[in-house]
Amino acid sequence: MTQNLGPLGEDRAYLLGIIIGGGRVQNHQLTIVFPFKSWGNFAVDPANAGRISGDIVRGLMPLFRNIFQTPIDFRPLDNGNWQVTVENPQNITTFMHTLNIPFANRIITRAQITDLLPQLNGEEKKNFVAGLADTIGSVKESHRRFTDEYQIISFEIPGRNYTLVRDICRILHDLGCATDQILWEHPNFHSGHNPVYHKWKHKGNKLRVLTQEFLENLSFAFTSKARYAGQNLEDRGGELPAQVLCPDHLQDPLRPKEKSWHTDEADETIPAGIRGNHIFHYNHMCCLLDCPHAPRAKLTQFMRENNMGSFFSYFPLTIRGTLVQIENYCTNSILQGETYVEYPATLRELLSLHQNGQNYQSPNHRTVYPINYVIEGIIYLLEIAQKVLSGDQTRIKGKLDLANSRVKLPPNQMLDLQNHLDFAITIRVPGHRTPIILQSGSHGAMVGPDLPDLYGTLLDANPATLQLHYRSLSLEDFNM
Repeated sequence: MTQNLGPLGEDRAYLLGIIIGGGRVQNHQLTIVFPFKSWGNFAVDPANAGRISGDIVRGLMPLFRNIFQTPIDFRPLDNGNWQVTVENPQNITTFMHTLNIPFANRIITRAQITDLLPQLNGEEKKNFVAGLADTIGSVKESHRRFTDEYQIISFEIPGRNYTLVRDICRILHDLGCATDQILWEHPNFHSGHNPVYHKWKHKGNKLRVLTQEFLENLSFAFTSKARYAGQNLEDRGGELPAQVLCPDHLQDPLRPKEKSWHTDEADETIPAGIRGNHIFHYNHMCCLLDCPHAPRAKLTQFMRENNMGSFFSYFPLTIRGTLVQIENYCTNSILQGETYVEYPATLRELLSLHQNGQNYQSPNHRTVYPINYVIEGIIYLLEIAQKVLSGDQTRIKGKLDLANSRVKLPPNQMLDLQNHLDFAITIRVPGHRTPIILQSGSHGAMVGPDLPDLYGTLLDANPATLQLHYRSLSLEDFNM
């Protein structure tokens, strides 16, 4: 537990944010990386790179010298990032140890500040957040809140350090800056459709706040970064949505997206209490982490009043790839013993279903499959056949425009579906209420059934604890 240190002080709080946000310790040397590559490159924007240099010389250098009695060196890296180096961080090491924060490797992956929070006053919290914002606060112009009108600052926090994400959000809450959303490094957030996609482990956590909201309540210490963030707000024209702090922050009514059960939900790297649980909303994670501001009552009420089977599919919503990859999924799941009957289909037939507002039904009319995923599957197979996609790609390239029977491809290309209406595939229809498989050549697409009522009976849901998971199932649970 962190000992009571007395007032941390605004300058120390800022440097703590800098060190946690960007610090790496190796061979008894501290380096702090500032990921400015999108706007801090001398070759791209020499004027702004000069401002960054000025921020370091006039801001960081005196602070490190006065607080820790140590000089720092700095340099821009070839990729546009900037790096500050402390050759002799002995005083910093002592400082971090008094806070019980591990001072090794990439500091942010293991740093904990829960015990420190009650000791921080408002100004210290503001300065700590400024240090984090200067290092891990991403101000890319591409960050948006659903539309182009609202600019987002994204705090990029690597690894599964969920507790640090929660505590940073708590500090923002204390300072009156509502978190717009948290994208957790968890399979239910990074792989909601495909239960065997494992790269979610490298996506990191992203805590997002509206840029205008942040600049009105808080600030960066780097004037160069504040200037760049402010420029991104220009000419947006959107009125800032009313921001409400938790627990009243949730929209009403709550509309979770349907997600697939993922094989990594029980991954041993996920903390106990969360491990093995379906997560249906980002605030659901906050509740499981015991955040005092989390909307537990609202999510408990939601679980009591809704069929949670409408929000979780036991089977993949969709998997696209080679037939070998799809067969591997079947072999390692309860589908190992499934039998199939093959039926021919064309793009024309499936587009007609979509245009008439109909889902795809198995020939015995017992099982329904969402037509949107079926259409995406056949478009994927068409793009493979037309070499729009290479054989190892799984995402559809371009944007579907089904109203005009086109796929908009970058840059300024079109795949006119009217020219491919006779494109033929085979649909493998299962003997149970399980996924269908669309196939053409060596590639395929799996689409799961729409079974919210059945899924609701197979889910173990406990509104009191917010635990939600499937019990052990077999193929017989999906008899016709």
